[in-house]
Amino acid sequence: AAFWSTGTVYAHRISPPGMGATMLMFLNAMYGGLGQSLGAIIGGKLQSRFGTVRAFLYSGTFDLAFVAVVVTYLSWRGSSGFRDPRPMGEKDREEEDEEMEM
Repeated sequence: AAFWSTGTVYAHRISPPGMGATMLMFLNAMYGGLGQSLGAIIGGKLQSRFGTVRAFLYSGTFDLAFVAVVVTYLSWRGSSGFRDPRPMGEKDREEEDEEMEM
């Protein structure tokens, strides 16, 4: 529930004007369609090959590594983040200023 509510707010904030519903459609397609389908297929294959306990441990280890990568990336990326998202396609003001000076 926390992911879904945060995802919908973030998708709406970064969408260009008039494209909010389209961004929410893409979010729903990726999460509900692709994500859940692939999760069921991959999880079933892991469970049948390694057993339930090992599949759970492997999935947990992968999730922990993925979260570490995402947190590292977000702290390395710096300015634009989840707290103050910019709409897609919008450039940094510094980049625009540099282009104007040239």
